[in-house]
Amino acid sequence: MRGIPLPFTIAIGLAIVASAGAVAGIGREEGAAPAAGRPAAAPSQRLTAQVAAALERQPVAFVANRGQTDPRVRFAAQGSGFAFFATPDDVRIALDRTPTEQVALALRFIGHDPAARIVGSGRVAGDVNYLSASAGTTLTGVPRYGAVVYRGLWPGVDLALREQDGAMKYEFRVQPGASPSAIRLAYAGADGLAVAGDGSLAIRTAIGTLQDAAPVAYQDVDGVRVPVTSSYDLATAGRFGFRLGAYRADRALVIDPGIQFTTFLGGSSNEVGTGIASDAAGNIYVTGTTQSPDFPTTVGAFRRTGSASNNQDIFVTKLNAAGTALVYSTFVGGSKADVGRRIAIDGAGNAYVAGQTTSSNFPTTNGAFDRTLAIPPNCPRCAGADNYDGVAFKLNASGSALNYSTYLGGIDIDSPRGIAVDGSGSAYIDGETLSADYPTTAAAFSRTHRGEYDVFVTKLNATGTALAYSTFLGGTQVDNGERVSVDGGGNAYVVGFTSSPGLRS
Repeated sequence: MRGIPLPFTIAIGLAIVASAGAVAGIGREEGAAPAAGRPAAAPSQRLTAQVAAALERQPVAFVANRGQTDPRVRFAAQGSGFAFFATPDDVRIALDRTPTEQVALALRFIGHDPAARIVGSGRVAGDVNYLSASAGTTLTGVPRYGAVVYRGLWPGVDLALREQDGAMKYEFRVQPGASPSAIRLAYAGADGLAVAGDGSLAIRTAIGTLQDAAPVAYQDVDGVRVPVTSSYDLATAGRFGFRLGAYRADRALVIDPGIQFTTFLGGSSNEVGTGIASDAAGNIYVTGTTQSPDFPTTVGAFRRTGSASNNQDIFVTKLNAAGTALVYSTFVGGSKADVGRRIAIDGAGNAYVAGQTTSSNFPTTNGAFDRTLAIPPNCPRCAGADNYDGVAFKLNASGSALNYSTYLGGIDIDSPRGIAVDGSGSAYIDGETLSADYPTTAAAFSRTHRGEYDVFVTKLNATGTALAYSTFLGGTQVDNGERVSVDGGGNAYVVGFTSSPGLRS
């Protein structure tokens, strides 16, 4: 592992949160029918999945060290891909990108009082029990806290740690008469620090750049919160503190930055994110292409196994609004190359994806507009390679099933590049095609392919069973549709590029 080592174990065995809320509802789905075409999971598998899902919903809390880890650690907090360890001299931060790509940092306290007390604050419901089969020992009733406080870390200065919406907040509480200039910090294990234009602190690491949000400072004066101008103050040797504007020295002062641990999304091989959208609640939907068989998927997702032979698969992932957890994540594809291009979301949270495939067994649905890959009898452009057909599919709001899925193309190369959805659930898709037989409709603007790549604009009905309309749009040279949007009246707006001097208008 690059960076500083973490010379202690995270846990001695299996950690169980002893909280009634953590397992509430287990067994409610025991009688549920399995998804069509899939074997029913064994009761033990369903129970394990339900426990895992319940624990994933638990808030991140700091667990007191009662002998389950290295004695230097006073409190530890762990989440999906990250862990914090509070020690007398620093806060250790472990971040995982993949099982083989990790980084360890330490937020070190320069010139601090080694006698500072570290205490838990705000008990969280449910204790933790540690069970170790190998050692034959148990540790029960370990308390959890919502925050950790360093009392007197510097003269008159306390430090409070807490996790909030995907960030580790570290709040300095400066008592009246104390000097905030005593606060000096350093990130051991970082490759460098810099203050960004938005006032945040950029922390360069082996797996990417992390950010400390721009500090916010304030005082409570007679019941009114009064802001204090604040910024990072970088010193030599990678150390930093805070530069403050005018404030009242006879009142307490709070300085509140926080390290943002922006999430990675991927497995042990290659992935490319090509489309992103969000819903009204701020949830984030991402699509793209992955070659990782261990790309992260979720229990109950449409498909949890990628294609063999390192082929490309489409992925569709929904992250919560804080970016701290997967709501769902699934593969979508066949046995050959599948490429996700763009994604759109409707008001009910269904995801609409446009892309390409060379898979003759790409998953399509009964009654879909086209369920057969177009295989050209002679394709000189293909040069022996597989021919790409367009695909469009609608994934339900839970990511567990396809509402519809269809091929979209002709006997040559078809490449959807944009997708939008209207209030009635109709999908609008644009892109480029070399197929003279790309499907068009009777009253279309143009049903004639004019040469090279032409733009296509296609509207699928709400069930994906038929074309509402489909048209070519282009000249005699290369024409490409890149994005599409739709207004309340159902008019489609397309943007792209062309090299055709005679583009039709």
